[in-house]
Amino acid sequence: MSKNLETTKEKLEVKVRLVDAPAIENFNEKDSIITFDITNEVPLEMKSNVIKIVSESTKEQLEQIAPFIQKVFSLQEIYFAKYNPEDKDNSIQQYKDFKKIVTAKAIDEAFDPIYREVMNRKEEIVNMKKAFKEDLKNKMILLDENFSEYLKEEAEKKAKAEAKKNAAAEAAKAENEAKMKQLEENNKNQEIEKSILSSQNKIGQINIAVTSGLDNLSLEGLKKQADLIASYEFKDFKPDHAEVPDEKITEITQYFENVIKSSLSIINTKISQLNLQTENKDIKNENQVLNAQVPSSLEQQQTPNNFQQTPQQQQVVNNQQTTPQPTHSSFPVQQPADDYNKMILLKSMFENYTESIKQQNEQFIKDVKAISGEMQQKTLKDFLDKFTDNSAPQITDWMEKTMPWFMKGYTAFENFIKSNNK
Repeated sequence: MSKNLETTKEKLEVKVRLVDAPAIENFNEKDSIITFDITNEVPLEMKSNVIKIVSESTKEQLEQIAPFIQKVFSLQEIYFAKYNPEDKDNSIQQYKDFKKIVTAKAIDEAFDPIYREVMNRKEEIVNMKKAFKEDLKNKMILLDENFSEYLKEEAEKKAKAEAKKNAAAEAAKAENEAKMKQLEENNKNQEIEKSILSSQNKIGQINIAVTSGLDNLSLEGLKKQADLIASYEFKDFKPDHAEVPDEKITEITQYFENVIKSSLSIINTKISQLNLQTENKDIKNENQVLNAQVPSSLEQQQTPNNFQQTPQQQQVVNNQQTTPQPTHSSFPVQQPADDYNKMILLKSMFENYTESIKQQNEQFIKDVKAISGEMQQKTLKDFLDKFTDNSAPQITDWMEKTMPWFMKGYTAFENFIKSNNK
């Protein structure tokens, strides 16, 4: 774009012939002159076109286009505008204001009404619009040149923002990919764990099937079941996922072998028991006394409370009574005459009895275990273990429940006696 060595401000005066003065600025009503602020940079042809159009326009047309032409000419201020970093905010605002003064679209909108109204001036108007648009283009180029430093800063700022945005997007993408990878890994691990659990459950069902159906099988059925379990192979119970770790496969293999061994042991034990029952049809496994239930009768018996007052018991105070007289008891002491002191004597007898029986029974169990533990015949050992583990301890259970049972009656009667003595 060509430019004068020195840009100077000028005035462009256009004479109009109007009866009524138009309502516009820079109009001298006395001389009928409209003044436009321009510079020496305005091309001569543009000046001529402005003069011709303005001078031949009506009042209404002037009111429309004269302010717009003035606005277009205000772009000449671009020649004097420069970017000032020391007054950055105002300088940038000036740049933005210049960008908004006029647009190519605004040029068309300003001259279209005249173009439609005046048939013989259409070519003039087209040329005017073309000249204004070309001038606008040149002014915007010049504006960008004058504010190149600002535009460079903005471009760098935009580039940094774009780079930051791209970096954030890349980071987000990488994070998302990592999450997806982790999710895939988790899903795979879950599938592996699911396969392991399924294998373990399948193996565990072997033992469950054995124990749950043990009592429902005959001797022949037990032997067939033992043969079936002995035929099981690990490959039929192995996890179906291809990526199960080797150490886990080894662990599950050991678990399988232990379950098979345990199941066969349970079945063989049951077979031995059935053989023993067959060989000893006339011998019961346990004495009826030893099969007695836990002494629930003692627990269920109600505490006595319907005591009757007697003259003898009214004289009892602080556990003092006359010299006891012997009766029919086999206990090697003299019996007291009254019920209260008899209960005191019985309390001592019960304590000695239960404790001595417990000690004797526990020692008896130890002695039996010591002998049976060295037996070679497993069948006999199992027979005696059932007694020492299940039946014999019930005797101790009887002794532990006997004393609390006695104390229910003793305490109730003692409270009755003390209450009456008061």
